[in-house]
Amino acid sequence: MANPQPDQFTRLSNELLEQVPKFKLNGSQLRMIMVIWRYTYGFGKKEAELSISFLAEAMDMVRRQVTRELSELIRMNVVQVVSEQKGTRSRIIRFNKDYESWKVVEVSKKTTQLELFSGDELDTTGVTNQTPLAGSSGDELDTQKRKYLKKGFKEKESMFETFYSLYPRKANKAYAEKTWTKFCKKDEFDPDIVIAYTFNFVETCKLLKTGTKFIPHASTYLNQERWKDFKVIDPEGLAQSDNDKLSDNLNFLKNHIGGAGGDGATGQLNSGEGLRGLPEQRPES
Repeated sequence: MANPQPDQFTRLSNELLEQVPKFKLNGSQLRMIMVIWRYTYGFGKKEAELSISFLAEAMDMVRRQVTRELSELIRMNVVQVVSEQKGTRSRIIRFNKDYESWKVVEVSKKTTQLELFSGDELDTTGVTNQTPLAGSSGDELDTQKRKYLKKGFKEKESMFETFYSLYPRKANKAYAEKTWTKFCKKDEFDPDIVIAYTFNFVETCKLLKTGTKFIPHASTYLNQERWKDFKVIDPEGLAQSDNDKLSDNLNFLKNHIGGAGGDGATGQLNSGEGLRGLPEQRPES
């Protein structure tokens, strides 16, 4: 049974503990921040030499995801690089406690009301005299709606760099960003889902060893909404299919070339047969 002791703790400002939850950070980023706190403030330091491998082990997370989330935290100025990797020394990083300088959307009471504007009509269920919307005229509600939707749009738009840094083919970034912005205007467009499914797409390309020239440009990938096909890695099971074909071929060679069978036959190929009996490649389903 776990039994943490109060005499072993990390000194951390209450103000930080109160402010950090107010910012829109995903779960992996929050976990990384906690690890950085542990190995900096926990040792009475402001900065530490933390490698990707170390962070991956501390967070029980794959290196690729750690790299992606750390890059995003650095881009948002939540984490700062003190010095880059040199020789055998890893990069030295630190947590930026000046939260007012972070380039992150702050979650406020006002932004949570965005849910009220998800449809064409305003749902006033549960709106009481104590809510900010009470007594507002139609024009005022339209103004508020535009205001909150604009914040949602900007938040979506800002996630393009995360998507593009993950995407395996770097070509025509400007057009890809323009396409991304077009999708951000759609209420149903969820950048978190797109990025998560794109990660599956990237892993599928690695698994199948897809050449870069066969990967569509990011703009094409977005326009055709191809991320929807990759809710899982290798959704068509192509990698397993390739393994099955190889196994069939090896079994054929074993049965016809190697060793005697149960009837004492040599298993040799008939004269002139060659390898024509080799199993045909299975048709794509």
